[in-house]
Amino acid sequence: KLQEHDIRRFRSYLYQARGIQMHEANKKLLKIFSPGLQGELALLDSGVWIQKVWYLKGLYKMETTDGDNFPEVVVEVCKRLEPVVYADDETIHATRTLFIVQRGLAVRRGRMLHRGDIWGEDM
Repeated sequence: KLQEHDIRRFRSYLYQARGIQMHEANKKLLKIFSPGLQGELALLDSGVWIQKVWYLKGLYKMETTDGDNFPEVVVEVCKRLEPVVYADDETIHATRTLFIVQRGLAVRRGRMLHRGDIWGEDM
């Protein structure tokens, strides 16, 4: 039988994970837009953290040869992001992954990370 403490943890996780459902719905909606508009919308959500990733930072403001404001590689990275929710006190063991704190807090190597912070950019 589940203990009250466990029930609260599971309920809290489900509450936090509701954003994943919204993300999936937004991905389906995004497909109806033209490629250029898809890129603009993806960058609206991701532009802040892109500038923190050393190998994307220089590309972010670079104008492409065809006049687009953003190189396709940056747009594709933004469109392929997948949200993951971790439970309170859960240890993250994933490797070769770029992590972006969207909500809540994380601790990495003794440093407190909050919204907009990243790690794993050296993947």
